[in-house]
This record gives sequence, C-alpha cells and structure tokens, in this order.
Amino acid sequence: VLNGHIDTEDEVAMHCVKRIHANVETMNNLVKVLLDTSRIATGAMDIRSVGINNLIESVVRQLHLNADEKHAKIKFKRIFF
Repeated sequence: VLNGHIDTEDEVAMHCVKRIHANVETMNNLVKVLLDTSRIATGAMDIRSVGINNLIESVVRQLHLNADEKHAKIKFKRIFF
C-alpha cells in the first residue's frame, strides 16, 4: 500500500488508508458531477436521449455492486418494465 510506506499488518493504519481512499473516490465523483453540471449549464456537453429501461437497469446494476461491497441487500419492484 502506498508503495510500501504503510505496514500492511497495522490494522489501524490500513483502516485509515482505506477510508482515505474511499473519501478520495467520493470527492472525485463529486468533482466529476460538478463538472458535468457546469458543462450542461453552458451547453458544452453533448446531451442525447437514452432508453429509460436501459438507464434504470444501469442504475440498478450499480446499486447492487455498491450493496455487495457493503454486504447489503436491495429489494425493489419493477413498475416500469
């Protein structure tokens, strides 16, 4: 981890590094959303139509991946397809 600068057997250090990494990913995603929002507002982003079913399926797949990482379960009713 971090090019060998962290003792991988130190549980507290590893926990901190994992939390830092997760927070960096979250901040990165927030910046991407902010940039996309700016591009949409200025007309710089190419906006195209998408099928609602494909969009919903993509979101559900991502939710399941996130839930699996946290050992959570998601239940939902299909009302659109």
